[in-house]
Amino acid sequence: MRDFVDACRKFIELESTPAVGNADLAEFAAELCREAGLHVELQSEMMNGIRQTNVIARPSSERPAEEFLLQTHLDTCDPGAYGLWTRTGANPYSASIYQEQGTDVLYGLGAADVKLDFLCKLYAIHDLRGSAWKLPPVLVGTFGEETGMHGAIKLIRKKMIAAKMALVGEPTDLRAICAGKGFAAVEIEIPFSEEEKEIGRAHV
Repeated sequence: MRDFVDACRKFIELESTPAVGNADLAEFAAELCREAGLHVELQSEMMNGIRQTNVIARPSSERPAEEFLLQTHLDTCDPGAYGLWTRTGANPYSASIYQEQGTDVLYGLGAADVKLDFLCKLYAIHDLRGSAWKLPPVLVGTFGEETGMHGAIKLIRKKMIAAKMALVGEPTDLRAICAGKGFAAVEIEIPFSEEEKEIGRAHV
């Protein structure tokens, strides 16, 4: 595996805002997963003319009946005014490390919310390679969290995982949170009666 900090710098460098999409970052994430010996699947689609990609990585090519989902969204919000990124030299895509209270702190778009969470989980899986998993992990990097959870929804609808438990990456001040406000999307379909269809056709 390549140096962790170098991987972090590359993750920050690769833009994955809604305007650009996360495909380039997903390809790099997939490359790192393969270096770690994981079996990788990519799930891509075009949204508003922009390619978006889910990354799904497992220790084995076989899908278990139950698995532990380690999920991170690889997209970020728009950085806003570059001038406000004072810790990164006015460049949100330039990872910068500062010593703060005796600890190295990394700044850059996606460091906290939440691209680098994917790398932490990946390197942890790599360190535990060869383990006898009671509940095999599946590492997932999704798209579209900033615009409606599209990647996660696609993952579920296509039944790409069999999660019994999940650890979802979000900024929590390094505290484990057992619940969140979540996200709900409701789709309602009201069919027309035959009489209504006839009226509609008569007025076309």
